[in-house]
Amino acid sequence: MGMIVMKQGQALVLEAIQPVKYTPLQQWINRGVNKAYVVKRYQPQLTAEQQHKLVKQAETYLNKPYDIEVLKHLCDNAMDSIFHCKKL
Repeated sequence: MGMIVMKQGQALVLEAIQPVKYTPLQQWINRGVNKAYVVKRYQPQLTAEQQHKLVKQAETYLNKPYDIEVLKHLCDNAMDSIFHCKKL
């Protein structure tokens, strides 16, 4: 799981992995089963300022151990909904 971020014209995934890091998008896709992936967007769309703040906040976790509680904090209720659906 991760968040696509454009850095110097390159698409990178700020990735929830051990440790949290940036991975080139194509490399991230190649690791998936059958190279399959899903893209989800915030609705309503975030403003440029909100996007910038989200990336800066997420970058505070770079090089730190991955922790699902951190991810839940960043994604608020979105992760709770995913976990609820998996339980069904």
